[in-house]
Amino acid sequence: MAWSAVASAGKTIGKLLTDEAVYLWGVEKQVDRLQSELKWMQSSLLEADVKQHDDERIRLLVAEIRELAYDAEDVIEDFALRIGSKKKAGLSGCIKRSACLLKDGWTLHETRSKIEEIFEKILDLVRRLQVYGVKGLRDGDGSSSFIAKQELRRPYPHIIDQNYVERNDGDIEKLVSKLVEEGTPCMVVSINGIGGLGKTTLAKKLYHHSRVTSHFRHRAFVYVSQQFQTRRVWEDILSGLGNFGENDRKLNNEALASKLSDLLKLEKCLVILDDVWSSEAWDRLKPAFPVARGIHSNSKILLTSRNKEIVSQTDASVYLYELPILNDEESWELFQKIAFPSDSTDKTVDGEIKEFRQDKGKRRADDTVDGEIKELGQDKGRQCADDTVDDKKKKLGQDKGKRRVDDTVDDKKKELGQDEGKQCADDKKKELGKVMVEQCGGLPLAIILLGGILANKSSLDEWQKVSENVKSYLNRSKVQGQGTREVLALSYDDLPAHLRSCFLYLSHFPEDYQIEAERLIQLWVAEGIVSSTEEGDGEWGVAEDVAENYLTELAERCMIQVRDRDVVTSKVETIQMHDLIRDLCLSKAKEENFVFIVDESNAFSLSTIRKVRRVSMHELFETKYIRCPNLRSLSFFNKRYLNELFRLETPSACLEGGPFSGLSCFWYIWAAYISFLKARGFWVHIFINLKLLRVLNYEGRKTYADCKLIGDIGNLIHLRFLSLVGIVFRSTKLPSSLGNLRCLQTLDLQIRVKDIHVPDVIWRMEELRHLYLPYCCDDKTKLRLDTLRKLLTLVNFKTKNCYLKDLSNMTKLRELLIQGPFEIEDFNVEELDNNPPIIRSKYLHTLYIFSERIDIRHLTRLLSSCVSICKLTIRAVISKLPEHLSSNLAYINLERCMLQEDPMPTLEKLPNLRFLKFVRKPFIGKQMCCSAKGFPKLESLSLCGLKKLEQWKVDKGAMPCLQRLEIEYCKILEMLPDELRFITTLQELEIRSMPKEFHDKVVQGGQDSDKVQNSPSYSRTYKRRYTTNSEGKKELYGKLCCRLFKNWCEIIIL
Repeated sequence: MAWSAVASAGKTIGKLLTDEAVYLWGVEKQVDRLQSELKWMQSSLLEADVKQHDDERIRLLVAEIRELAYDAEDVIEDFALRIGSKKKAGLSGCIKRSACLLKDGWTLHETRSKIEEIFEKILDLVRRLQVYGVKGLRDGDGSSSFIAKQELRRPYPHIIDQNYVERNDGDIEKLVSKLVEEGTPCMVVSINGIGGLGKTTLAKKLYHHSRVTSHFRHRAFVYVSQQFQTRRVWEDILSGLGNFGENDRKLNNEALASKLSDLLKLEKCLVILDDVWSSEAWDRLKPAFPVARGIHSNSKILLTSRNKEIVSQTDASVYLYELPILNDEESWELFQKIAFPSDSTDKTVDGEIKEFRQDKGKRRADDTVDGEIKELGQDKGRQCADDTVDDKKKKLGQDKGKRRVDDTVDDKKKELGQDEGKQCADDKKKELGKVMVEQCGGLPLAIILLGGILANKSSLDEWQKVSENVKSYLNRSKVQGQGTREVLALSYDDLPAHLRSCFLYLSHFPEDYQIEAERLIQLWVAEGIVSSTEEGDGEWGVAEDVAENYLTELAERCMIQVRDRDVVTSKVETIQMHDLIRDLCLSKAKEENFVFIVDESNAFSLSTIRKVRRVSMHELFETKYIRCPNLRSLSFFNKRYLNELFRLETPSACLEGGPFSGLSCFWYIWAAYISFLKARGFWVHIFINLKLLRVLNYEGRKTYADCKLIGDIGNLIHLRFLSLVGIVFRSTKLPSSLGNLRCLQTLDLQIRVKDIHVPDVIWRMEELRHLYLPYCCDDKTKLRLDTLRKLLTLVNFKTKNCYLKDLSNMTKLRELLIQGPFEIEDFNVEELDNNPPIIRSKYLHTLYIFSERIDIRHLTRLLSSCVSICKLTIRAVISKLPEHLSSNLAYINLERCMLQEDPMPTLEKLPNLRFLKFVRKPFIGKQMCCSAKGFPKLESLSLCGLKKLEQWKVDKGAMPCLQRLEIEYCKILEMLPDELRFITTLQELEIRSMPKEFHDKVVQGGQDSDKVQNSPSYSRTYKRRYTTNSEGKKELYGKLCCRLFKNWCEIIIL
């Protein structure tokens, strides 16, 4: 969006003015003036952005401002980087400047002309924005279209929606209990979720629930919405509670709030505030609610909102319920209610009609036979004495009756065929319906719209037509004047300016793609989405911290779905987007010209586009068709192999002649040469023609590049983010021109190829914040990293290929992964304390050590300098654990350590340890002991792969907070510790790959059954699955979950 573009341009230009003013020699005044104009434009765009949705002219002007901001940033940064690279001290710098004086003069003149051209366009745009009424927009009451939409969305509590499907978690009864229970701290209930999820419908259900109506003396249901008046809401509440008179209109706001507060204190009242949008709105309403101010009250408040941050999640008086999307079964149940409203009734009626028709046909056939016989008898009555005539009568009657019966049977078969055809069509409709419901992503509003569309379409062809383009029908169909797109767009419109660009960036990623939060944050920072005013070492921290807060806020606003969180910090690790939210994101990104998505439907149209700034390749396409010299971001998410673009189809003549014929050999040589040229051209076009690139990100399928990484990559001097993960180049030697990329913030070289040579040029990239070195470098690689003082992440650091002393200069380092042999040079063995500290960063929180073997003295010295780490993973053979570990450690993972001494006496002293994992031969001893009062905060313990462990002793009072215990592949472990029964917090015991005899002791009635039976209120669920290993022995995979239920036990054998 334009605001983000202008903010990014202002940030870059401001940084150049303050940090590298010498590089702007000759254009300082123009640059300073341009920065002032950008600041004004940025503030004005906050107003213009509101109006552009209602005025096409302003939308076009805003788009032009966005392009001008990008141009301004590119022109000034390009000038600074090209001139700055020659203004170096020393003899070489003087020679270089002298040789390029004429060229620099022309560059200066060209830059001034471009800046003046930008000024002229900016002034013209500003004039037009003022003419079209942006000025003074903030003082208005909002657009009429917004107010009309708000009124359309207004709910009325007396209108109950019968199309609500209760979730499997029993949401209605759960929330009713929270509302009616007395003596509990819960006084405020907040229902959260994305738009269209059914929050208002659920609130209405609770409002009319019998237990609620009988418990509360007064109830009020008030619609708040985005634009509201505080006094009006208070008046509506009093009116709903039946305590608002004409005299109350004369009260001032303080008196009105006091009256409502007193009423809520004394009486049992339920107040439902529907559609609260922000914490600021809640703060404005709080003065009238005693429970929100921590004052005892007999009343309770229920909120519905799209934002989880409305109320404090740490407040004990608040119960936060996140309304989940519908699962497949619930979605289908809701769809059937609308698309097949009389399905069961129709089946009953059809059955009765069919039965009636069969009875009627049978009676009609009998009557026909009797009538024919009677008629024949009358005609031949005078000759009835003759027996032959009687026989003929009888035969004739039977023949005619039989023909009538056959006709009736044919009619019944026809009717039955019609019924079967109808049933077949219904079955096909249901098959189509289930496929279409899946595309609704469990969103009730979308399912209701889809069901309403199909309920009015009777033919199978019509259903088939809808199924071919479900989302298009959903966007056109409306409930209360709004469709899914409009309802979800309200959440987008409510986003602050800085969050909109973050949200739009998610459009880069393919459907159902699991997005790594760390990588997304790095991309946001590289693109300049984080404002410079928010970065620093103060309250907000560095740019990554700001971006992390943005991501959390998007999750709190239900714009993204969090898939994984860090077990220690609960920070977001991976996210996904709901399909319909992603459709909204793609639509808005297209409106803003934010990114061009290349797929099968539009790949060839890319060559006709000139002003796109970002391209995301979901399908492979030759880069020569990208003709956008101002492109800033190029990402690859292809599922096909890259070299498929370069292959040539073998002619039939070569196939007929055999693989060793002269023609075939010539063809293979020629094809290999052409393939090489095409592969090289693929990268040459990027490095030569897209010189303004800031992001080059390959996250596609691992593939061979059919060429080496050419030196022309050094032309991308604006590059901030470079990731070549998954690309295997022909040459293992990386070009030294990588040193030209002095603006790089993220460099990912994790290429899974052996013996890669990395030139010693990374020290030039002083802006680096995240460095991922190759997994395996050759012996000639030796990297100097002492200049990387801004580095936050360093992965695959090797003492063989790097200098260990350089780590001490990285004072902002947060995450470090050490790979391969770890050796300390000039290590003083006799006086260990005299060795210098290895790491000086007080921000390091995560340390990984992956090595075959590490000297315990070196490990002790390393860990002694990591005073602030909270996560530690060691995958290396060590004789024992260091005696002194950081007291901040909350997570420890020991893998393949082959410890000879029991590690528990050392680990149990850590006061903040919450997660402990032993994996794959971490300890080769026979006995482990956990003493009393050890592990005071441990929540999860995993014992996996301790093949020699026979006894595990736990003293009473150890691990008082343990919630989860996992035991796997400890083949000779005799039994569970007897003292486990004293750990009342234990919720889950998971047993995998253990002998059947061990598990039998855990099962109800076995030898160890009472050791997990903490109290009569606990129940146990055992799930067992038997598999056969290579030796033919049966092994047990079980899972036991202890939950606070009634005293019963269920055993399930799988």
